[in-house]
Amino acid sequence: KRWALYPPGRVPPGVRLVPDLDGEMDVVGPTSQQWFLEVYPQLAPWDKPIEAVQEAGETIFVPSGWWHCVLNLTHTIALTHNFVSAANLKNVCKDMRQSSPAAAPAAVGEDWRMS
Repeated sequence: KRWALYPPGRVPPGVRLVPDLDGEMDVVGPTSQQWFLEVYPQLAPWDKPIEAVQEAGETIFVPSGWWHCVLNLTHTIALTHNFVSAANLKNVCKDMRQSSPAAAPAAVGEDWRMS
């Protein structure tokens, strides 16, 4: 897998931040394939991402808030794990409430309506 990563606070070329209904910013951009084929070749050296090629059996950890895209170079499978902690619980609850309101209370208890 070929990885491209940008740290928090850095909007990658070809990607836009668009405010949602709550005033939060949503990331809008091309697919990974489009980004690597259309955006990446046009990047100036100072706009290049942190890059890595992940080989079979290797693991990549992407910290919270890092924009990333992945291009599969061969047939592959991926296992992902999203981590919820006290630092991001409020945002996770908000996302759950927006994407699946019926599931949110059962998943995080009665205090899920955090403001």
